[in-house]
Amino acid sequence: SVLGITIRLHVLLLVLAVMLFFGQGPDGLLEFGILFAVVLLHELGHAAMARVYEVRPRGIVLYQIGGVARLERIPSGKAELLIALAGPAVNLILAGMLFAAMLVLQLRVPGSAAELAAGDSVLVQLLLVNASLFFFNLLPAFPMDGGRVLRATLTFFMSEERATAVAAAVGQGAAIVFG
Repeated sequence: SVLGITIRLHVLLLVLAVMLFFGQGPDGLLEFGILFAVVLLHELGHAAMARVYEVRPRGIVLYQIGGVARLERIPSGKAELLIALAGPAVNLILAGMLFAAMLVLQLRVPGSAAELAAGDSVLVQLLLVNASLFFFNLLPAFPMDGGRVLRATLTFFMSEERATAVAAAVGQGAAIVFG
């Protein structure tokens, strides 16, 4: 547990870790561990913001495709919006800190997306992971963070039921486009 929040690992995540170890060795397993540490920080961001709104986190589960902060209830309006934004905000803050560290250490900062993707520096790779998680999680695919942000924003203008229906339809449209 972290800060009194139970952290669980899905068995398939552990199976994937073992497969990576045997397929790529310790380096692959280390990269995998770092990625899921970043995912855990993202989910802790949601849980911490939930506590601000007196919503008790029931735990965090890390799956092979990401993580989920399980909350005792999903509040509406501003609270839902800020809880949904808290995870991506963690990734944005981490990316900013990594960028600042690169400047302080006088490391070459990639000048394009292609240079960023080709970067072999650990800091560059962590920057890429955090920027990717930030943008990916803000895609308007309900029930992901971006879908929840959309739904929460819509509740300022329409009923919760209608906002959920619209967010779900946008999410389905996004899934079709990305599929």
